[in-house]
Amino acid sequence: MNTDHFKNFIVDSGFPSLFVDLKSLEHNCLYAKKNSKGLKIRIATKSLRSLNLINKIKDYLGEQFIGLMAYDLREAIWLVENGYDNVLMGYPLFDLEALKQINKNKRLKESITLMIDSKDHLRALDKFNGLRICIDFDMSYYLLGLNFGVFRSSQKDKRNFSDLITLVSQSSNTLVGAMGYEAQLAGVPDRLGLLTPVVRLLKKFSQPHIIKLRAQIKQEIKSLEFFNGGGTGSLHFSSSDHSLTEVTIGSGFFCSHLFDDYKNLNFSPSIFFSLPVTRKPQSNVITCAGGGYISSGQIGVSRLPRPIYPANLKYVENEMAGEVQTPLVVESSRSTLSIGDHVFFRPAKSGEICERFDDISLIRNGQIIEKVKTYRGEGKCFY
Repeated sequence: MNTDHFKNFIVDSGFPSLFVDLKSLEHNCLYAKKNSKGLKIRIATKSLRSLNLINKIKDYLGEQFIGLMAYDLREAIWLVENGYDNVLMGYPLFDLEALKQINKNKRLKESITLMIDSKDHLRALDKFNGLRICIDFDMSYYLLGLNFGVFRSSQKDKRNFSDLITLVSQSSNTLVGAMGYEAQLAGVPDRLGLLTPVVRLLKKFSQPHIIKLRAQIKQEIKSLEFFNGGGTGSLHFSSSDHSLTEVTIGSGFFCSHLFDDYKNLNFSPSIFFSLPVTRKPQSNVITCAGGGYISSGQIGVSRLPRPIYPANLKYVENEMAGEVQTPLVVESSRSTLSIGDHVFFRPAKSGEICERFDDISLIRNGQIIEKVKTYRGEGKCFY
């Protein structure tokens, strides 16, 4: 990526700071609209965690925007209170107080769709009535005992989901949606070193299985308001699946660095953070304040933030990104950075970084034009 626009960018803060480049964000929204091929787009809030930016992306998407995918029941309620009327829970959650609040409030009940994938989930909702239900179906591909996908839903084949669909139809709540998220395509990079040929082969074998299974689900459920699938990493695949009515996109709007290893994705990095230089312990080493913003998932170097400007900076191997300070080696004879200068990084994943900052500086053409709050800055800590 081109980092020239950081050359003259001035950061006034002496603390770590978070930024979103609006030009890149707008590009990503247009790219998502074009490549969803007419399907509606649902925004995954966990990958953004800023109400202001969710609102901006909704406006950029225009008529293709269909709703939000939330990750917490309390979050879903808060989003409805802030004007949204189509919020799908991306995951099963059964907090009794939140469910009671939804059940007794007509607007919440009509605006929030709960996620289930088992009879146990359905039994947990027995005491309520008229709740909107979506079933999460497992899209994993099984080959020679290998589970290529994630351990997500218990609904793995037609026998499973026929029984659950019947039980939901006989319950006091209403089945309105289906979700078939193909994590083995959306969440696994195409380039994985020595494993690259194996991953690409498994992805290729997995695709017809996903298409067939989603078609079976659509045939089994006669009346669906929506059929959700896809993710940033599988946008091109899922947007061509005629069973789906919508795709979910979240991380693509910020384009964190894990998406650099996907083929055929043209999202532009839009989220960055900077750390101020606070020490120069030797001529070719600098130390920055903060930096230990490690992303979730399989533990490894890929989950570290990536220093991008100035160039030729690398982590000290026995320290890496630290809790309160991060040393970096300058891969040249001397560092030209001074105390108070800032080093820019890209996070590995998108929304998680927002949990470490109260606000985000929005930049256009190298200038800060506005500051907006993260969920944390709004006083909201879901999980």
